[in-house]
Amino acid sequence: IAGNNYLIELVKLNKYVRDHKAIPMKSVLLTTILGTQILADDKISFTDLPTGFKILFGRLDDFLQKYETPPVIFNPALPSEYFNRHWDQKSFEESKKQIHSVRSLIDEAFYLADTEKSLDKWREVFGDEFPLCDEDIGKAVAPSVAFSLGSAAHCQPVIAIPWCLGESL
Repeated sequence: IAGNNYLIELVKLNKYVRDHKAIPMKSVLLTTILGTQILADDKISFTDLPTGFKILFGRLDDFLQKYETPPVIFNPALPSEYFNRHWDQKSFEESKKQIHSVRSLIDEAFYLADTEKSLDKWREVFGDEFPLCDEDIGKAVAPSVAFSLGSAAHCQPVIAIPWCLGESL
C-alpha cells in the first residue's frame, strides 16, 4: 500500500529519529501508530523516501496532537491487547512535544530551496552521523561511523493483519 514498498524504511527512519532525539515512545507504540497512518492512496503519495518520511511523520504528529491523554493503542495482531501499558501521561506529553518540534524541522528541511541550508536542517533532524547528499546530487556524504537501519526480517505485510485494510483510523 505504501508506494514503492517504502513502509519498512519509513518506520526505520522514524525509529532512528526517535532514538536520536530520545523521544520516550516504545517501538511497539511507534510502529503501530505509524501503521495505522497508512492510507490506500499512499501508493502514489510516497514518491520517494524524503516525501514519504515527511508525510508519515506529519501524520504521526497530527495523530498525537488530537489527544490530551495517551490514546488507546491496541495490538493489530491481537485486538484484545492494549499497548498503553508502555505509556504514561508524562512520556506521552514528552513524545507529543518532541515529535511536534521535529516535524517543524522536517518541514523546514523539506521545503528549503538552498541545498546547504536544507542539509543543515536535515542534520538537525538526523544528526551529523546520518548519511545525506551534498551539493552534488546523488553523492552521499560518508558518515564517520558505520550506519545501519537494522533488519526487517520480523516484518509482515500490512495486508497480512486480518483487520487492517490500509486505512487510517
